[in-house]
Amino acid sequence: QEETNRSGRVFYVATNGSDAWSGTLPQPSQAGTDGPFATLARARDAIRKLKGRGSLTGPVIVYVRGGTYTLSKPVVFTPEDSGTQASHSIYKAYPNEIPVLSGGRTIGGWKRVDAANDLPQAGVGAPPASEEAAVASARIEKTCRKENTS
Repeated sequence: QEETNRSGRVFYVATNGSDAWSGTLPQPSQAGTDGPFATLARARDAIRKLKGRGSLTGPVIVYVRGGTYTLSKPVVFTPEDSGTQASHSIYKAYPNEIPVLSGGRTIGGWKRVDAANDLPQAGVGAPPASEEAAVASARIEKTCRKENTS
């Protein structure tokens, strides 16, 4: 059961949301014309806008629905985003759901170059620009491993 916030505002963020929506519904409307925000940054900006207009009379709660939120850049909170004595800003998981904020990225195209030593084609960062670079990278890693074990 979702908490209510009678004297303040409630916003929602969900993986199936849209930053063009109001953020005031916990799930998309049946018509698909309104629902939760898609990002924490959009919820933060909505709170900033309310504070700027002086229209907050109570706490603001942002419920983050379950799912994985892949962040392409950090979400930055500044002193401007702090609550006041009368108007706290609270970000929390939606009841009984687990949101995951992930700053990682998927790297594909892995190939084994040395099955005996189980070395990947590229170990860090984006895949190399060429197969030669991948083999060179694996050889360097293998050499470093051998030097560190002696």
